[in-house]
Amino acid sequence: MVSEISILIPVFNQDVTAMVHTLLAQCNRQSIQFEIRLYDDGSEEEIKVLNRPLSRLDHVVYLELPKNVGRAAIRNKMANDAAHAHLLMLDNDCLPVSTNFLHNYLIAGVQNEVVIGGVAYVAKTPDKPYRLHWKYGKERGAKSAWQREKKPYVDIFLCNALVKKQTFLMFPLREKLKRYGHEDTVFAHELRRHKVQVKHIHNPVVHLGLEQTSDMLIKTSQAVHNLVQLYHDGEELDQIRLVKTFEFLGNLGLVNAYTLCFSKLEGIVKQNLYSKNPNLLLYDMYRLYLFGLKVKQEPQLVTTS
Repeated sequence: MVSEISILIPVFNQDVTAMVHTLLAQCNRQSIQFEIRLYDDGSEEEIKVLNRPLSRLDHVVYLELPKNVGRAAIRNKMANDAAHAHLLMLDNDCLPVSTNFLHNYLIAGVQNEVVIGGVAYVAKTPDKPYRLHWKYGKERGAKSAWQREKKPYVDIFLCNALVKKQTFLMFPLREKLKRYGHEDTVFAHELRRHKVQVKHIHNPVVHLGLEQTSDMLIKTSQAVHNLVQLYHDGEELDQIRLVKTFEFLGNLGLVNAYTLCFSKLEGIVKQNLYSKNPNLLLYDMYRLYLFGLKVKQEPQLVTTS
């Protein structure tokens, strides 16, 4: 069993009190050395006020960064600062499903450099403004361990992952990606390229931080922006379906035709995405449309815009 662990939780505009106490209770049941690092990445003051008392708890390290550095940079900093050899990386809007959540990782981490636990979503259908995020998460993100094991390098998400510190530091996240999305994409491809073994287990966190459709579409645009930046930089993206579809259209000379046709339907598509029954195929087509628009920009504009 793993004997020491650093739990790393970047915090942004989220009260993590319940999450930290849940993790502390599980840690204290194990005979291990541990710490929980909470680094605030530019939250609003009212959120900081809620989280600051956590700094008085044993084994908790709470730090407020002077400015927002982004999702990749903060994870890199936390990994470098971590005191222990295994890193449990979690997002700040998730809660462990199992009371044996930590124990499951401590067992699986002995023989595996990277262990992915998966994500779950609440069963109850949310109100219409949250329907797109919930449906996408349920149908695309909440895969079983068996499904993830079939393509082990595709579903590597650092919202719920145990990684050996030395492994993570070998493949740091790309800090130039300042916006939301794909900061763990290159990490996954580096693991595949260097044949690092990845183990998928059933040890999910439930994702509580559903975004309203308006916010999700903003983050969708940011994620596509990051993906285009990686694409221009020549990163290996051959396992990403969006990129493969774009290149398929490009080989047929149909990218311009697709973006032109979709631009005339964009309003209708968005109406569906805001509806109570959003269509994920239309969402995929919308992301492909955004990718086609952004990839034609000059790389330097993509990087700085």
